[in-house]
Amino acid sequence: WDPTWDYSSIWKIRKRLAVSDLGELSRLFMPKEAVRKHVMSYLDDKLAKMVDSKEGLSVTVVDWDTCNRHELTFKHWNSGDFYILNGGWRPEFVVRRGLKENDEIGLYLDWDWKTSKYIFRFSVLQRTK
Repeated sequence: WDPTWDYSSIWKIRKRLAVSDLGELSRLFMPKEAVRKHVMSYLDDKLAKMVDSKEGLSVTVVDWDTCNRHELTFKHWNSGDFYILNGGWRPEFVVRRGLKENDEIGLYLDWDWKTSKYIFRFSVLQRTK
């Protein structure tokens, strides 16, 4: 970690949370164009097909701020042409981190050398005042 480096540039997917991201359905709607550019373009055909499947792709999401690791599902939701993270989003992030409407979060896709798998890194970039 280098305190002189501008870490704000690593968060390729940025989002202000909406009510729909915080509710009981436990899913984070991800910005479609940013996901296509900064995630889907790196996945091979096999992984991309899993994202497009009904089951989705099991992914590790590492909370940059707390170093906690969580297993979620990343999938393309065809009915609305959205990408989502679900399967634990609400308890592991919304509740545990106390996320609120209009908080800004950041995500980026990273390669985990220990597991030889892609992972998402997550951070709360700005809290609503």
